[in-house]
Amino acid sequence: MEATAMLIASPTTKYTGPLGRKFKKEAEVKLAQNRHLLTLSAMRSNIMSMMCEADLFAADEQLRANDRVFQCESIPQLHRWYCNVYRVFTERRNALRLPFVDGSTFLMAVAS
Repeated sequence: MEATAMLIASPTTKYTGPLGRKFKKEAEVKLAQNRHLLTLSAMRSNIMSMMCEADLFAADEQLRANDRVFQCESIPQLHRWYCNVYRVFTERRNALRLPFVDGSTFLMAVAS
């Protein structure tokens, strides 16, 4: 009997044909979708945490905002929403500050 030589597999190169480009494009699209979803989630959570953090917004305002925010799929629209909520938040918080003669202020706590 004759000894046979062992066949060693040669390393294969990465496939770069049409199917490889298709898979690469699909992976890029999936990554972009994941980034979009993460951004939406973060923006939604920032808006709602600001609204629920202090007792500056009524319960019906919070419910309406929660409904609108979680139905929105547009990042620019959520950014505008965040800016508006932040503006109202600071206006209401500053309206509760009691100024003193020496220039200091006191934040009056109120229950909604």
